[in-house]
Amino acid sequence: MKDSFRKTSPLSLKANMLWNSVGSTVYLGFQWLITIAVVRLSDGYDAAGALALGMAVSNIFSPIGQYKVRAYQVSDVEGEFSLGQYIGLRVITCVIALIVMVVYGLATCPVDSLSVVYLYGIYSFGPIVVDVLHGEDQRQGRMDVIGKSLIQRGIISFFSFCMVFALSSSLDFALIAMCVTTFSVIAFYDCPRTRRIAGSLKPDMNLHTIRCMLQKFLPAVVALLFCSAVPTIPRQILGMVSGSEVLGVYSSVAAPVLIIQMGAQYVYAPMLTQFAKLYAGGNVSGFWRLFAKLSVAVLGIAIAGILFFLIFGEQLLLLLYSASIVPYTYTLPPLVVCTVITAYIWFIGDLFIAVRDLRGNLKMFSVSIAICCFSMVPLVEKFGMNGVSYCIIISFGLAVAIMLPRLRNSASSKYVSKMRESE
Repeated sequence: MKDSFRKTSPLSLKANMLWNSVGSTVYLGFQWLITIAVVRLSDGYDAAGALALGMAVSNIFSPIGQYKVRAYQVSDVEGEFSLGQYIGLRVITCVIALIVMVVYGLATCPVDSLSVVYLYGIYSFGPIVVDVLHGEDQRQGRMDVIGKSLIQRGIISFFSFCMVFALSSSLDFALIAMCVTTFSVIAFYDCPRTRRIAGSLKPDMNLHTIRCMLQKFLPAVVALLFCSAVPTIPRQILGMVSGSEVLGVYSSVAAPVLIIQMGAQYVYAPMLTQFAKLYAGGNVSGFWRLFAKLSVAVLGIAIAGILFFLIFGEQLLLLLYSASIVPYTYTLPPLVVCTVITAYIWFIGDLFIAVRDLRGNLKMFSVSIAICCFSMVPLVEKFGMNGVSYCIIISFGLAVAIMLPRLRNSASSKYVSKMRESE
């Protein structure tokens, strides 16, 4: 029945990758410009500080709302769960995330910042809500819908924020404008197009199914928390050992390098559905050929990134910041390797989910956090800022090396089962 709602054919893999890359780049670029605009359009740094607090709080509850469903959904080529069930689960996780946001805000945030924290939190629910629609768009091979949505939301939210903030000098009003424009794009662009592609968007609120999904995806959620902790904890150690100023320098140098990490993710994310199809069909050789191609692509991105920052890193840092940060250019090459390996372990983790080995995904990130906790203090004490990068490289790199044999076995399991069925 679902296919009767599909008015257009899936796009080619290259077209999907292009739309995903362009849309994500535009969206992230305008989100970054908002943090610049709030400083340029205000007299001091109070508004920027309040906005940063809202972003920090949203980073706490957003993983709860996302519940690491996207990778499972886009690789659900055999229809284990319906779109309505994924939407129903998203309704429940968003309610839980909302409660966490309210309670955490009351417990930890200054009263005069609560309105900004909550308004930015509401704005952050937009990407969480639309993510489940984008998962279906990707599964149906229509990532042009995703790219166009990201472009529209990025541009409109930025200009609505700047216009309202410039006229009113009120961060609250500017965030309200962002909420209105973001949810308008979702309501009037995303919903109709995903409905046209996939059919009904009515949530399936069967509590038994939702409970099963919550239990099934829990290992992936815990793995996500461990994955986020590996880059975070060594930075905290750096701040404790060397002071907040050194940590600020490291974070500032690291900011432009993150585009490499995002670029690597844009390369592999559209391929997850293809990996899932190869796995479901028991095509082990095809699975590993595609894996090898993407691994080479990620390596190419790493080499290009290192060369770029070796040649232009000093000029880029000087352009973005000031001459005082130029002496820290030496931290760029380890940071590039660090960000690429981070993107690569995300890729391996999503492959574990695509082959339905969520416990393997959890085990890999459990290994990485254990290595991180063991190595971070001596590395940071000996190498300073580069010690943070070395810790992340070692933690994620060793975890991938240790868990690749399990991924090989998991990816081959479907082939073995199909061979047994044929016998």
